[in-house]
Amino acid sequence: MSTIAGWHATRVVELRALLKAASANCQSVEDAKIRVETTLDEIVDVSVTATQEPAMQCLVEAAWTVRLSPSFNRLASFDISL
Repeated sequence: MSTIAGWHATRVVELRALLKAASANCQSVEDAKIRVETTLDEIVDVSVTATQEPAMQCLVEAAWTVRLSPSFNRLASFDISL
């Protein structure tokens, strides 16, 4: 695994855990997919696909509350399944 691929895979695991914690109060999110764009350690865009509108809205709001660690030190896009 290349260094960049290893970095990305590690950040996916970290981001999934952060998103799961942030969305703990959201309902019906089992099938949700979240795309997060980052600029270093800042989330700059969030999009969600889910089968139910309330889940989508809740997940978007939850994602914006996530604070990334300094280990997010590159521009990146992440596709996360919850």
